[in-house]
Amino acid sequence: MNRKIVAAIVVLILCTSALLAHPGSQQRRAERRDNIQRFAEKLELTPDQIAAIRQVRETQRAKQSELRDDMRSAAVEYRNLRDAGDPAAERAMTRLRALRDESMARRIAGRADVEQILTAEQRERIRQGRRRN
Repeated sequence: MNRKIVAAIVVLILCTSALLAHPGSQQRRAERRDNIQRFAEKLELTPDQIAAIRQVRETQRAKQSELRDDMRSAAVEYRNLRDAGDPAAERAMTRLRALRDESMARRIAGRADVEQILTAEQRERIRQGRRRN
């Protein structure tokens, strides 16, 4: 009986610590859903368009996640080399810049992929909204 109680407490602690480790992740997910919903309402997207845009965003998010991990490790490598006074720090910085450029290119490509899903009228509404901001 005591083992079951201990096991239940351990599971409870692990679940609680997992939630506390990423307190904003649920909020960010909810905000993304709200953003997509507002986007869909403003542009009067069809259900097929919404599904296609969600697919593009999920694919882009997965690719960006991998790239972000690479960028983090490249940044750590650069800082370590720089702090050690190693001349290889310059190469590490060049790699980091290349990863950042790739990230920007992917974001632009993702935006272009979403725009391809939209009608000409919907694309124009987006452009008008960008001009106002």
